[in-house]
This record gives sequence, C-alpha cells and structure tokens, in this order.
Amino acid sequence: VKGSMTCFEHRQVGKVIYKRKSPDGEWYVFKSSRRNRSDESMKLKYGDYVTTKMNRIKAKQ
Repeated sequence: VKGSMTCFEHRQVGKVIYKRKSPDGEWYVFKSSRRNRSDESMKLKYGDYVTTKMNRIKAKQ
C-alpha cells in the first residue's frame, strides 16, 4: 500500500544483534557475534545509493 511504513525493533545480547518486525514479529539473528554470510546484516551496503537518484527525479519535476 502506498504510504505504508514498517517498523523494526533491535536488541543486543552480548555481540549478537536480534531484529523483529514491530509490534509482534518473530525475533531472528540480524548480526551474529562472528561474521556469517547468512546474516541479514550482510545485505547492507556502505554508501549513499539514494541522493543521486532523488536529485535526478526532482530535476525532472
């Protein structure tokens, strides 16, 4: 649905970060204490991948 928003909660236990969809999602490991390719945190990329595209869209308006 246009305009919908999803919120997440994060909790840390030791070096492990858990995540769940708020308010009643299931908790799962977002980032393990050791590097693990299956962690969702591995999908994150460094850098700004939005500003350039947004500026192009705004320039066309």
